[in-house]
Amino acid sequence: MIDVQLMGLLNATLQAATLLFIAALGELITEKSGILNLGVEGMISVGAVAGFITAINTENLFLAVIVGVLSASAFSSIHA
Repeated sequence: MIDVQLMGLLNATLQAATLLFIAALGELITEKSGILNLGVEGMISVGAVAGFITAINTENLFLAVIVGVLSASAFSSIHA
């Protein structure tokens, strides 16, 4: 019988790996088009931090998502 803590660890690992998988998939598509972008995880982190700070300060989830998307887009435009 598998221990409950091990199942919790596996669940948390899969939840965390999903975001990295999405970033890796986006990077794969970008590389197939001939562009090298090494800052995908950083762009996701900037958007997540900005969204988190907005959610904490305003308690508005919709605004937090919008701010996260816009900040990640602005940060990624530096690369372009």
